[in-house]
Amino acid sequence: MSMPTPALGNRSAVPTWQTVTPPPRHHDGWRRRLTAAAPVPVDQVLPGATAVLAVVAHPDDETLAMGGTLAGLARRGVRVHVLSLTSGEAALDHVRGRVAGLDATRRRELEEAATRLGAESATAGRHPDG
Repeated sequence: MSMPTPALGNRSAVPTWQTVTPPPRHHDGWRRRLTAAAPVPVDQVLPGATAVLAVVAHPDDETLAMGGTLAGLARRGVRVHVLSLTSGEAALDHVRGRVAGLDATRRRELEEAATRLGAESATAGRHPDG
């Protein structure tokens, strides 16, 4: 993620961009695998399934990694449940340190996202994030 950084002492200066998120370690490997894989229509994912539990590390992983699939399963009548192992409280540590109340905010966001995806439940675990 990049964020604009205004020049010091000059509010009218054009912002420059500074990278604040480190580059992903496995990006190229995943890109090669995903590019080579044939897409599977959502109506062919888990045929016969009546319930699915999506287990992810952090809130928003369910949406970013498999949101379309989970929504498609829910529309098909599959009971979808989401379990995030953490509350995602360390999400901004690399930018500005701990943010008070971030864990509660991320849990609420998880619940709202899961609802929008059609999931029946969303639970954020209490494992430490980081």
